[in-house]
Amino acid sequence: MEGQKGDKGPAVFVGSLSEMCLYAARRVPEISDNVVDVDRALRWGFCMGTWPFEIMDAIGVKAFVGQVQKEGRTLPPVIEKNFG
Repeated sequence: MEGQKGDKGPAVFVGSLSEMCLYAARRVPEISDNVVDVDRALRWGFCMGTWPFEIMDAIGVKAFVGQVQKEGRTLPPVIEKNFG
């Protein structure tokens, strides 16, 4: 994701978004055995519209995985197993 030259906003946005998605993915075996239930729990608990796995789906999971790998970050097992 790119913005205007010198604009750090896109990097901050992508970093925050990817961290939220990775955090949720790391919680899958702890909260639920599937990503749909994690999204539902977050949506219902925080009254928000779109949650981590829905966001990854909207971005494109392969694009998300590629960005995370480009950053040198570790993929959680649920993502690595299915998309890594």
